[in-house]
Order: sequence, then structure tokens, then C-alpha cells
Amino acid sequence: MRKRFLEQSYVEKVIKKLSKLGSLFQYETLAEIRIKDKVFPIYGLQIGPNDPNLPVLGLFGGVHGLEKIGSHVIVNYLNSLANKINWNIALTKNLESLRVVSIPIVNPGGMYLKTRSNPNGVDLMRNAPVQAEGNLYWPAGQTVSPKIPWYRGNPEDMELENKTLVNFVSKHLYPSSFSMALDIHSGFGWKDRLWYPYGKSMKPFADEALARKLARYFKVSHPFHHYKVEKQSDSYMIHGDMWDHMYDNFKKLNTNTKFLPWTLEIGSWSWLLSRPYRIFNTGGLFHTDESTKYSYLMRKHWGLLDFFKDMTIHHKAWVKEQVSKEDLNRIIGF
Repeated sequence: MRKRFLEQSYVEKVIKKLSKLGSLFQYETLAEIRIKDKVFPIYGLQIGPNDPNLPVLGLFGGVHGLEKIGSHVIVNYLNSLANKINWNIALTKNLESLRVVSIPIVNPGGMYLKTRSNPNGVDLMRNAPVQAEGNLYWPAGQTVSPKIPWYRGNPEDMELENKTLVNFVSKHLYPSSFSMALDIHSGFGWKDRLWYPYGKSMKPFADEALARKLARYFKVSHPFHHYKVEKQSDSYMIHGDMWDHMYDNFKKLNTNTKFLPWTLEIGSWSWLLSRPYRIFNTGGLFHTDESTKYSYLMRKHWGLLDFFKDMTIHHKAWVKEQVSKEDLNRIIGF
């Protein structure tokens, strides 16, 4: 028996709207998560021509079931694209030279159950076969029990949700001429953070200079942006980071193309200032139903998604541009 919850119905509504684009839109049920007699699909969406060589922007949310706000940002952004295609000729032309792919809800079972973990009690962002380096603390991931937060499960045999995510990224992002992924989370920090790899190590990842170059362009294009752009391990390190795992898998292919995974961590601690009692509500630190704050959050991050879309389309104009080491060093921390 299929069961729907609010966020899943939102995804299905935007699928219905995007289906009017005809050949420019495709979707599929990538997997099904079962909870007793209930079945929850994991949907994969694709906007743009079915050409694997085109640059690709991947949007992902709902890895942690409690962190619904990321799925809402993605679904509302895709809905906005669907609405604008009817009259925005420039956007239509852009989408003929770009593919936007998405799994808006990676962990539908956890979102239905209102848990951070998946229905097996596994924290999906700790579940990959990646060991962190250096001094760690408890949230880094544990293998003691699924009844304790941040349970890693069996990293050598990942959960179905993560296998589905890896297969989707491998199919749609790896083969392209240039690709970026943005995975949206919430529940940590006072500031919105835009993270690039690694989460497993303080050592630079192979394309760190390119990530910092993109950050430079973001600063120039949006001089008043509110994001703290940093390596994820600058905030904390974890075992089993899925994007570290997928980036390292990509590098093993020895391809001349680029794949840049990013994580948007929406800083939600400030939400408690106006309504501190939310700390006692399930999901109160990870999602907001306040209409004014919700509307603000939807608007707040669309500029970032548009920027990522534009930089993906025009990657040839900036990827090979020479930037001095001194200029790159100034990027850290803004």
C-alpha cells in the first residue's frame, strides 16, 4: 500500500507540472522504501535534453528525514522553473544546454516517520565506507546501536537510499562535461554554511582551488550574500560522508571532467530566538511552518540555486581562468 505525506505530495505535484514540458522533462521511481505495509517511492527528476555530455546541476534534499526544509527549497525552486519556462525565453534556451537533475527526498521513510535516520535507524550521512581522520567527537558516527543518534549502520553494505543516491549521481553527473551537486540540510549553526569537501579530513581535496574560485565568483556576483563558505571539516569531521565517497569514486575514473559536490547547511539555531520552545518539538530545529519565515527561507536561497545553475551552464568561461594563489587565499572565511 502506497502512503503519501505532505512533502511527497509536493514532489508529485511538481512532477505533474513539469511533465507539461514534454521531452524536456523525465522522471522515474528509483527505489521504494517499505515500512510494514506502506511503500514510499524515491523519485528521480531530470529537466533538460537527454544528453549525458551536457553540464549538470544536481539538487538533493531530505537525506535526514527531519530536515524537510531542504526538500521544500528544491521543490519550490523546480516549481518556479516550471512556471517561468512558459514565458522566459532565456531560461528555455539555458535548459536546452543544461540538465538539472534532482532527488528531492532521498530518505522518504525517515521523513514519514519524522526521524533523522532512515527506517532502519541509520544516519545516511554517516553510512558510506569512508573513515574520518583526526580528532573526532560523538556526532562523527557510531556503530554501537541504531537506538543512539548518528548510527552508521554497515558502511560496507550501504542502505538502499544511499545505493540509490550513488547510482543516480554515477549515471547523471559523472559522465557530464561538468557537474555540480548541492545537498541541502538544516539543524546546525547560527549561520548558513556552504560547504565543499572534505568532511572526512582537513586535507585539501583535489579540486579545492576550483571550489574556492567559484566562491570568489559568488562573492563578486553577490557581494552581500550571507553564506559562510568553507571546507566542511572546518565545522566538524564525520565518518561516512556520502559526498566524500562519491567525489573519491569520481576521481578514480581518471576523467578530465569536473564534479564539485556542495552542501548547504541552513543555520537554524537562530530560529529558536523568537520561539525557543521549538527546541522541544520534533523537527522544530530543522524545519519551520511559520508562514513569514517559510516564505523568507524559500526566497533566501533561490539566488544561490540560480547562481549554481548559471555557473554550471557557463563553466567553460571560468573553470580554466587563471587566478593567483594570493587571490584564492583571500576567499577563505567570507
